Amino acid sequence: MGKGQVTLFILVGIVFLAAIWFVFTKTTMDYSSSKRLADLEIQSQQLRQTLASCIDTISYHELSRNVARLGGFFQDELNVGNSVKIADNFVAIWNLGNADKSPEINDIENRLSAILSEKIIKCFSEVYNNSLKIKNEQGDLLIKAAFFDDHFEVKLNGVLELDYLGNEFTIPEASSRFNYNIKKDFEIAKKILSEVLAAQPSYYDITLNCNNLRTNGKTNIYSIDIVATKDEHITVISIIDYEPIMRDKKDAFRINFALKDVKVMGFCAG
Repeated sequence: MGKGQVTLFILVGIVFLAAIWFVFTKTTMDYSSSKRLADLEIQSQQLRQTLASCIDTISYHELSRNVARLGGFFQDELNVGNSVKIADNFVAIWNLGNADKSPEINDIENRLSAILSEKIIKCFSEVYNNSLKIKNEQGDLLIKAAFFDDHFEVKLNGVLELDYLGNEFTIPEASSRFNYNIKKDFEIAKKILSEVLAAQPSYYDITLNCNNLRTNGKTNIYSIDIVATKDEHITVISIIDYEPIMRDKKDAFRINFALKDVKVMGFCAG
């Protein structure tokens, strides 16, 4: 075999080995890149699921256990001058003499959105031990609460931008829907308030007005005197709705409000 043939075989061998190395390297890089993309997608899904869970849990608690039961206000807005204390919570007084001091539904939406923005993002961060960073501008309203005629909805107010473990993520949407018409029950509450104030100084009897107040048999209305002295009379009205508001169970939704120094009594039940 001549030198030329030997040289040719060597060159062919080198090219063959180089081709094998190239294919192996590219395959390894493609695998690493695919695995990284898959890992990032898994992380992205986990982030979206965690945010959705925080929205669902916090929204339900704030609306049903706090704002509605406190009379459309929040705990830090109430004091001994504008509310009555029941157990560990205050319930807002909706009148000052014959003046209507009840909250407007739009104001409740706006204040609830601000509270939820803070608490949901805090819940989201704490799940990851504060290892993720929210990149949106500080002060942005990240969560929006809205009351519709047949449901209550909480959703992201725009795109949420995150930095987690050195990687950037975006969550374009996340929301929770509760099949509960809170607007209807607040309208009932405001109607009771209006009719009570109009009836003064005579007693207003809720029992005699059940047909005008309730829209279905799922809504019960009760009045109870919390304070009854010669100097002060405070009555709490509770509207209890048994519509389904969670996805997997039925739960009674309660709106409370208090009336001071007016004559009201009665109930609607069953």
